[in-house]
Amino acid sequence: MITAPRASYVARTWLIVLASVLGASCHAVTDGIIAQSELLSMVASGPRSARQLRLDAAPGVRINARLLPMLELSDGTRVTFTSDALDADSSYFTASPTATLHLTRATRGTLLASVCPAAARVCLQAKLDIDLR
Repeated sequence: MITAPRASYVARTWLIVLASVLGASCHAVTDGIIAQSELLSMVASGPRSARQLRLDAAPGVRINARLLPMLELSDGTRVTFTSDALDADSSYFTASPTATLHLTRATRGTLLASVCPAAARVCLQAKLDIDLR
């Protein structure tokens, strides 16, 4: 038989465990590719409250740094991707551009980026539909 003080301790312990589990689900970490095409992919990492987004170009493709990639969310929020790592004439990113997406209610959006395949003489517009759920 559990005494009253012991029952109270057990109940408090279970509440703490339950709160921890529920809290962890609200701040779950979502890592991995969330959208991709033959030219470009978007990788997300970190908690939903401050998710880190990174654009990776496919092999032989460069991301245009003069026309910054932008994610437009369904609520109108615009997130711009940048990187300090640029080639000599500042035309292309030499490292994957990144952005931080702070807590938002929007779960969908569209990424627009100018990408330059080595085999093409011009840059192309890459458009990815993004689902942040």
